[in-house]
Amino acid sequence: MRISTSPTALAAPSRWTTTTRSAAAITSLMLAAALPATARADDTVKIGMVLAKQGAVAIHSEYLMQGANLALEEQGGKVLGRPVQLIWLDEPSPQGAQQNMQKLIDEEKVVAVVGGGTSANALAESALANRAKIPFIAPNAAADELTGKSCNRYTFRAHLPVKPQVRAMSQQLLTLGKHWYFLTASYAFGQDVSDQFQKQLIASGGTVAGADASPLNTPDYTSYILKIRQAKPDVVVSGLSGSDVSTFLKQWNEMGMKGQIPIAQIGSADSDIWGVGPEAATGYYSKDWYFNNPANAAEDKAFAAEYAKKFKRPAPDRAWLGWFVMRSLLQSIDAAKSVDSAAIVKSLEGWRDANRPMPAYYRAWDHQMLVPILVAKVKPKIPDAYDFLDIEKTIPDNASGLDALYGSEADVGCHIGPL
Repeated sequence: MRISTSPTALAAPSRWTTTTRSAAAITSLMLAAALPATARADDTVKIGMVLAKQGAVAIHSEYLMQGANLALEEQGGKVLGRPVQLIWLDEPSPQGAQQNMQKLIDEEKVVAVVGGGTSANALAESALANRAKIPFIAPNAAADELTGKSCNRYTFRAHLPVKPQVRAMSQQLLTLGKHWYFLTASYAFGQDVSDQFQKQLIASGGTVAGADASPLNTPDYTSYILKIRQAKPDVVVSGLSGSDVSTFLKQWNEMGMKGQIPIAQIGSADSDIWGVGPEAATGYYSKDWYFNNPANAAEDKAFAAEYAKKFKRPAPDRAWLGWFVMRSLLQSIDAAKSVDSAAIVKSLEGWRDANRPMPAYYRAWDHQMLVPILVAKVKPKIPDAYDFLDIEKTIPDNASGLDALYGSEADVGCHIGPL
């Protein structure tokens, strides 16, 4: 088995729908999970990973890969009884991402691809997946279009889209005031954040104090912060990405703005917040998962414990996403009993993790993973270098509300098409 890192093994799942195990059982199975040292090259199942190795979201990629490798170890390094190789290539731009994905398909003969560190790259990779008819899962892209108007039968998304995050956070933010300023990234994700929050604000009788879009990897936010200070909004809605979140919040603090105006950030990773540091961290955040959430499923707690044991730090949300996505893919390939693309797609459409407070699954008509959304707030006193957040609310309260939270077919606009 060849993988990108060598993480500690977890217990191997015994059936397609994940079963809960105790920590003691996981530990005992870890010791028994010896992997073969060699395997015939033509017997190896290859899975492509197209994730950024540079730029604002490179740290997300590192954590996604760590989680994916843990999921592979959990399966004993195999699928269908065959060794698995994860092959990680860069996505320097949408065009570069497509080129590297095509290389994985043509030269490496991968059976599926996981990728899309940004929405722009994910949309490019999704289009290629549809043309090449190969299963593709996006673990880090939030633009609504991916599982909306640009959806296709071969594309699945595990991360939270913008619209559900806006629905989850708007009620909280409206209690803080109805005069908002928008600072978002100048690509599909940021535009979605600005558009959707403005619709919610105006529908609630609010007003827009101002709106700016900044390029990825902006080094200096001083001019934006001065405009926000002049506008005196009730809330700043941020749709920045990756390390840009840290850069902005550090400068926000340096200019004496922390605590003056509440900030709300959509789609931020734990690593973005960790990079800010306790002195500058502030605001409200929407999350897929948080390592210190008491409501986490037993399987998530076991994953977090194994991650912490291996990497000597708490599990970031992107590591959990990498683990959860790879788990769903490997279990679906095993359930399909085939590496045929159509068979894997159909199996992913039937995959379900029922051992959670709310079952997780890819919705059949748009392939969006449905999970509850956490609304979190930075703690008034941060105890260490990692535990920055308190979970204020989980939305919805029960599984019956998931469909409505993620939107109807008419609202989402997906026409998924045939295999």
